[in-house]
Amino acid sequence: MFTFVRRAKAHPDLVPLAGLDAAELVERCLASLGHSDDPWRTWFPKSDDAKSEFVDTWGRIKWPRAELETAQLAAAKLPLRPRDCYSRGYGSFVSLAGHLQQNVRGSILLPCRKIAAILGCEPITVSRYRRLATQDGLLQRTTRGIRVQRKADEFRFAVEVFDWETGEQKSSVNLNICVTSQSADGGCYTDTQDTQDKQESVRLTDSQKKMIKKEIQEKQEEKRSSIANEGKKCTLRRGPYIPTSAELAAELERTVSLRRRYTA
Repeated sequence: MFTFVRRAKAHPDLVPLAGLDAAELVERCLASLGHSDDPWRTWFPKSDDAKSEFVDTWGRIKWPRAELETAQLAAAKLPLRPRDCYSRGYGSFVSLAGHLQQNVRGSILLPCRKIAAILGCEPITVSRYRRLATQDGLLQRTTRGIRVQRKADEFRFAVEVFDWETGEQKSSVNLNICVTSQSADGGCYTDTQDTQDKQESVRLTDSQKKMIKKEIQEKQEEKRSSIANEGKKCTLRRGPYIPTSAELAAELERTVSLRRRYTA
């Protein structure tokens, strides 16, 4: 059933259809080939309920075509060369994942057992390759798999970091990587824009510093002017001179003879 559904889903007339709609169309085609009242049982006698199995399998098939095999052929023609290539096997894994991402829309699946069979290595080695590629920023896990439901991890390969004419990994200086989700108008925020924004931010900061310095100077001038005006308002008026205690004692000492003369 799986092989039949996979081939049916790859048919151009069935690609845009949902599982039940595709099953109805397939049922009419099967009925036209024979005179049975139940074409599903006629053509799939080993299935207890072939139609429901068809619909269920339809939703579980992510790639109706042999995308891994196609990616393997493409990788042989144009192998990708990552900047940090830890081994020949790792390079083959990166090439396979990169070409697989080029051929499909959305996330890709990199099942360890199936990839290991293609690369001729152990599944644990593929798991190690996935981890290294993730650390280097070549892979990003978009969905974590659920073992109980037999759902595998889904990844996105950074196809934008490679030159697809030479297979070489681009220099980070020349990258124009989208660092945010794509907007409604199809644009995205790139690392180049991020650098430009940082430069604008630095220029804006310098301008702000000049404005702040100017405001401080103006406030200081206003404060000095205010103090000067307050000083004029608070000028003390001159009155009669009041001598100190020391001056009074000296004056009494100086006039002691005069006071004695007048009192004699």
